[in-house]
Parts: sequence; structure tokens; C-alpha cells
Amino acid sequence: MRPVSEGLASRYPPRPAESVDEEGYKRLAKTLYIGNLPWSATEDDLSGLVAPHAQVVSARIATDRETGRSRGFGFVEVEDDQLAQAIDALQNVEMGGRLLTINEARPREPRNAGPRRF
Repeated sequence: MRPVSEGLASRYPPRPAESVDEEGYKRLAKTLYIGNLPWSATEDDLSGLVAPHAQVVSARIATDRETGRSRGFGFVEVEDDQLAQAIDALQNVEMGGRLLTINEARPREPRNAGPRRF
């Protein structure tokens, strides 16, 4: 049996929160939510979709824990000052015959875990 931390690290690789520009200054990144993705979409597809409109820091697709299959949405981190431009440019864009939903990602809301069992 492998340690829990090893399993989480392989499933959720560390995300960069900032990038460095040409002069060596750190720049903060913002995250785009891209929903209604076709099941065949890859992280490279997401990067390629956003790259003409903003500098992509990272891209990832949410997957089901048990099956590893795409959940139909993903996240792309872009430079902070390019977020609004990317959102405007990607409105009403289709991928694989599906109209994509593009928004700024919101923080995950805490979930009620229910009663604790010991």
C-alpha cells in the first residue's frame, strides 16, 4: 500500500502560482475555468485554445478519481493582466462540436463532510 501523500502527489501535481517575465520579475497568474469540454479534450488542447489570446502558465483537466476519465471541465492559468482579454476572445468558441463555457475560476467552496465517524 502506498502512502496517501504519494497518491495525492501523482494525481494533483503542484501548480505554479506565478511565472517570471523577461526581466526576471515574478508575475501572478489568474485561472480560467473552461467548461462543457468534449470528453476527448487534452491539456494540450486547452493550452492551444488559450495560447493565441494569453500567455499560458499551466493547463489541467479535472478527472474522475476512480475512472481517470475527464469530468468535462478544466483550468488554464494565464498571466494576470491577460485574463479579461482571454475571456472576451474565447466567448462563443466551439470545441468538438460543443459550445465552451469560459469564466474566471472561483475558489472551491467548503463542503459539509457530514458527521464524523471514529
